Parts: sequence; C-alpha cells; structure tokens
Amino acid sequence: MAEHRTIADAIARGDASAADTAARDHVLVQVKKFSNLVRTWRQLSAS
Repeated sequence: MAEHRTIADAIARGDASAADTAARDHVLVQVKKFSNLVRTWRQLSAS
C-alpha cells in the first residue's frame, strides 16, 4: 500500500515525473514478484 500512497501523493502534488517514476517502479516490482512465482510453479510442476 505504501507504493500506492507514494503514487497518489505525487499526483496530488501535481508532480507528474515523480508519479511516473513511482508507478513504473511499482509495476516493475510486481513483474519481478510474478516472474518469481511462475519460476517456482514451473520448478514444482517439473518435480
């Protein structure tokens, strides 16, 4: 939730650059977590 707050605060301040960076960082973290989940699932499925 902290990541969402950072994005919302930047939007509220009118800081498009900070909002863009925070949103991009948030998405990249989620992609990394999902990739790790898929990798683990594949490893377990292969066993």
